[in-house]
Amino acid sequence: AERRMKKFLGIVFLVILSQGIYAQEQTWEYPFIKALNYEERQEWNLAIEELEKSRALQEENLFVLKELGYCYAKQGEWEKAKECYEKVLFFYPEDSNAKKNLEILLENKTK
Repeated sequence: AERRMKKFLGIVFLVILSQGIYAQEQTWEYPFIKALNYEERQEWNLAIEELEKSRALQEENLFVLKELGYCYAKQGEWEKAKECYEKVLFFYPEDSNAKKNLEILLENKTK
């Protein structure tokens, strides 16, 4: 009986754990953190892929949009980077970091 109880508790624990992991994967933070790890290794395509997942879960997220703009710029995808920074400024017009990055982006694009 004790063995069956341990097995039962183990199964219950796995179910609870798996639901917690599933819940994590449904929030914008999970792919965002994965993207930051890819950025650190300069794996821009993988970072963009994770950031796009994150953006799909929370469209107007300041952090996601700025990181996505940065990664697109690193890939030389100027229009997509510009779109991200403009969207940040649409939702958060006072964001000086996005303003500066957009200026740099436009400056480099015209060179």
